[in-house]
Amino acid sequence: AFLDDPFARHVLPDLDERADSLPFLYVVGVRYGVLFGTVYAAHAHAGELLGVAVWLPPGRHRTTPERTVEAGFLELGDLIDPEPLARFARLQGYAAEVHERDAPADHWYLTLVGIEPTYQRHGLGSALLRPILARADDEGVPCYLETFAEENLAFYARLGFDVVTAASEPASGLPFWTFCRDPLRRP
Repeated sequence: AFLDDPFARHVLPDLDERADSLPFLYVVGVRYGVLFGTVYAAHAHAGELLGVAVWLPPGRHRTTPERTVEAGFLELGDLIDPEPLARFARLQGYAAEVHERDAPADHWYLTLVGIEPTYQRHGLGSALLRPILARADDEGVPCYLETFAEENLAFYARLGFDVVTAASEPASGLPFWTFCRDPLRRP
């Protein structure tokens, strides 16, 4: 799902290295969600993973050294070269700084949503996000996310997200957007 993503292309510019290494990065990201948040996944009848959405609940979005270790981020040093890991850490660090600035105090944080390319644009991404969006509405809690992919802007806007920041990550120049979705008020 992320092979052509601008974030992934910057972190791992070589296509073969990107294809080999991305699964390690995203497995750790999903594991983090399983341990500390909520993960929704869609599977085909044969068990093939078609898509995943990872959310961190209000009050749980801050990464701690202990959580990082538990999720397996330190293992990435044995699987991915130091240069790409440094680029990954720099982009993630920037995203975390902007998150702290832009996000409401309590919010659901969408850390990851990815759909197998052949299943994109068929409603699967929206379906994976709807349960937490509905829960956030019921609880009166906003949702937050960021993206480095301009093609995602319309998708998130259709789900009720508004752009908070449109900028570029300083070191790489990669375009970057943050979004917030206010809870819907029901009569």
